[in-house]
Amino acid sequence: MLKPLKDYGINSKDLKTAVTGLNDSGFLSEKLKTVGIKGEDLLVAFMDAVDALPDKELKKLPKEVKKFYDELPQTVFDDAPQKGAAEPAGEATPGVESKCPTFGDHNPAEEDCIACANDFPEENAACIAATEQNKKAGKGKGKKSKGSGTSKPRTAKKSRYGHIPGTMAGDIDDLLYLGGNIEDFTKIIASRHDRTEGKARAKIRAHAGYLVKLRGLKIEDKEGYMKCDTEFLKGVNPELVTVTLTEVAAPKKAKK
Repeated sequence: MLKPLKDYGINSKDLKTAVTGLNDSGFLSEKLKTVGIKGEDLLVAFMDAVDALPDKELKKLPKEVKKFYDELPQTVFDDAPQKGAAEPAGEATPGVESKCPTFGDHNPAEEDCIACANDFPEENAACIAATEQNKKAGKGKGKKSKGSGTSKPRTAKKSRYGHIPGTMAGDIDDLLYLGGNIEDFTKIIASRHDRTEGKARAKIRAHAGYLVKLRGLKIEDKEGYMKCDTEFLKGVNPELVTVTLTEVAAPKKAKK
């Protein structure tokens, strides 16, 4: 859940200017309301609207909209809820399935699990519930440090930029190193992780921003082409890296 705008250093006037620019762009089927809405709720609505736009329309957004969105701190993306309310932690969501390689082995200390809680709250709730069921059945894979109650990483294996291999974050790490068009990246992530293309594209953009702002990586991002020349993040042992994608081969079909 987002905190008040001032906690992120965001000026409400700048937000309204960006929202007005987005409303006037002609890309929204329904304009965002700016009257009688809390600042943090308006920010979430703005972010959701931008994330849902196809890449060709993102390129044509007014400068003030692009500038405001690009300068949002990573903590905003971490705290922002997804559309729809999440199920209470520990209660399974009927019909929720996941292709995540660690589903049912939730680790609150793991960076990918933290990101999943923000990006896909329903799936995260189902994962927590499945993890509890596995523990009761004696099938838990995770180990806890003595006396701390904090889960240790399940495996030493990591992606090239320090994430769990086979997760969305791990796959995006490989794609960014390989380099290619974001539309191809989007189709791959949508297909491999059972997401809509809108959510897959938003995740790619957010993850790339995270790698730049918090991991210090340089990512080329021009006219839809994205590429990171750094092969391995500093501190990641190349001998322990698991690569899950070795080519950018977009599937023929993916969710719309």
